[in-house]
Amino acid sequence: MSQPPEKSPVFALVLAFAPVSILLTLLGVSAALGKNLTIPLLWTASIVSVGCCFTASFLLFRRKTGWAIAVGVLFLLLNGAISFFLGCVAAFKFN
Repeated sequence: MSQPPEKSPVFALVLAFAPVSILLTLLGVSAALGKNLTIPLLWTASIVSVGCCFTASFLLFRRKTGWAIAVGVLFLLLNGAISFFLGCVAAFKFN
């Protein structure tokens, strides 16, 4: 019996690195333009980061291997922290 080839985890890893790329892009653009980031942009980035965080981890958890679960937990914590950071910045800019 031949087993069907497993799907590549590339999509999950791209989603896992999306919040970091969003954060670095926002920081780079704001530094280059010398302008502060707007509140709707920060909230949108925070919501997208939360979505990427859970989706990427779920896709990695479905692989049911030790390394995939460990990497999924790592990305869940890292991306959760980034989402929390973006949300806090948006909340504090509101005041």
